[in-house]
Amino acid sequence: MGIREHDQPARVGAVLVAVSVLAFAAVRAPLLDVPLERDEGEYAYIAWRWLEGELPYREAFDQKPPLVFAAYASAFALLGVGVDAVRVLGVLWTAGTTLLLYMLVRRLGGPLPAAWSALLYGLASADPVLAATATNTELLMAFPTVAAALALWRGLQRGDRWNWILFGALAAIACGFKQVAVTDMAWFTLFGLFSEPRAAGCWVRRWWRMVWIGVGAAIAVAPVALVFGQGGAFSELLDATLWHNADYVGTQSAEQSLATLAGELARQAPGFWPLWTAALAGLVWPDGGTRRVRVLLLGWLVASAAGVSVGAYYRAHYFIQALPPLCALAGLGLTRVLELWERRVRGRPLAVWAGVLAMVGVAVGPTLVSRWTVLSAGSGEAISRQIYGVNPFPEAASLAEFVARVTSPEEPVLVVGSEPEVLFLARRPTATRYIFMYPLTGPYPDALDRQREALAEIADAEPSVVVWFNLSSSLRFAPGAPRLLFDELRRRLGREFRIDLLAWPVVAPGEGETWELRTGAEARARARALGPGRWGEAWIAVYRRTLRATNAGP
Repeated sequence: MGIREHDQPARVGAVLVAVSVLAFAAVRAPLLDVPLERDEGEYAYIAWRWLEGELPYREAFDQKPPLVFAAYASAFALLGVGVDAVRVLGVLWTAGTTLLLYMLVRRLGGPLPAAWSALLYGLASADPVLAATATNTELLMAFPTVAAALALWRGLQRGDRWNWILFGALAAIACGFKQVAVTDMAWFTLFGLFSEPRAAGCWVRRWWRMVWIGVGAAIAVAPVALVFGQGGAFSELLDATLWHNADYVGTQSAEQSLATLAGELARQAPGFWPLWTAALAGLVWPDGGTRRVRVLLLGWLVASAAGVSVGAYYRAHYFIQALPPLCALAGLGLTRVLELWERRVRGRPLAVWAGVLAMVGVAVGPTLVSRWTVLSAGSGEAISRQIYGVNPFPEAASLAEFVARVTSPEEPVLVVGSEPEVLFLARRPTATRYIFMYPLTGPYPDALDRQREALAEIADAEPSVVVWFNLSSSLRFAPGAPRLLFDELRRRLGREFRIDLLAWPVVAPGEGETWELRTGAEARARARALGPGRWGEAWIAVYRRTLRATNAGP
């Protein structure tokens, strides 16, 4: 008897689901106290200020669509404003995505492929190599994306309008978390319209499906348009999420893109090769799902790869978009391998279970081994250092504490750099809506205009504290980028401010590269020792306004 001819698949599936739950919890437990990285700080700051009555884009520039801020704001409203709420949001949201993927693959291929897919996604969606430890847009986008695929499949099977309306709404919601979801939704729409055999009245049926999809999308988009239209921020929303992104997409050369892609795939390979191999087996092996299912999943994988490639930057977390179809295909492939193994050891249950155990080990072992250094690092700060290197995310709490101590709650603070997590942790408003410097320092035709806008906002805000991150990762100057804002700020700092805190990278015994921090007179003495010619080196400084200038900086 084959594995599908008795109750063995149900038992194997139940065990795999149990293993999935345990693995999901085990890989996330060490990550709960990891400090916010800069993207999370950006979303958290904007969400917090939204709850305080401000509007995204109008008071804080950001190129992401608004639903990521809505998700963070909802978590803060329910759980309190803080890092813990961000971590709980990520865990619960990803658990929901894993459950939806299980439900989808169960419909597409049965309970056993669904269980494999859930196990793989539960691990991969927390992989440090993909920066999936952060509650980022790609992780949030996955939930409505998988839900849209489920609504699509139900619509194809049932033929009722409600699933098509639901699909249209979920498609719009997915794009409301990140614009690149449009590639997945375009494929789903094409599949929904043209995957069925031609029959009498097929064009009428397609027409009505398009109508219902449009109705669903309109239902989802209308509240967003209403909120930002009534708030007078609709033009700012379009500027940030569409026009600026159009400039962002065209800034990477082909040579840079290919080198970045090759480097990222090489970093992923030690832990992801079993997933890639199983997905290939699910795609090409006979009986690894029906042809229609494989076409759906292959098209989804290609569409998500296109989304990953928009802009051709290939940052690590972009690859999260491809995880759901990749894990679904891998679930089909692993099920097929197990079926063939069971036929080979027919009538020997212990041998079947040995095969299951071996397959689990091969599927997840390389991932756990290759990421063990990160997962076993100990504290959240140590894990952050393992993932993000010398980026000062662990130090943001100390910087924020200092800023909060020397300012009042409503006093604007200027952060020169792309570290809005300091503003969020200090609970201080920004002196300019450019909480990220990248739109001002990138190779964009309007970078100089945006710098002038920022200068005018800073002049109006008159911040008494300036936090300057002199780090390439935080400023990211493109060749030939204008320096007007930064030159003018340096002049003002020299005339009107003094250093009250200075931090610089050091190599600590047993800890690797970290930051040394000094305040008050010690910070100023260190700045004088460095001298004015050391502006090009990595450092962080907190300046406080004074009646006269005492130094111009390191």
